Amino acid sequence: MHYKEMNIEICVSPEMVWQALTSSHLISLYLELENVVSDWKEGSLIFAGANPKKIMGRIEKKDINRKLQIWSMVGFSGKERFTDQSALVTFE
Repeated sequence: MHYKEMNIEICVSPEMVWQALTSSHLISLYLELENVVSDWKEGSLIFAGANPKKIMGRIEKKDINRKLQIWSMVGFSGKERFTDQSALVTFE
């Protein structure tokens, strides 16, 4: 298992950061993904793309405006399987 930590300070309110992380429209602006869909509940999947949608991740932990932790799938294979190619990404 590889571990990499990266810290970036963003000079906006926590509410604005949260909106950027969970708004389909805003996500499409910085990740170039279309139709990002999730109910943003712990354990829920995150889908992206046109039809058929592919699984791009799963919500691991959520604390509104404080923390969002996502298992991100590399390659968006469309399978509900998280492997060593997946990354646990935490926004705090």
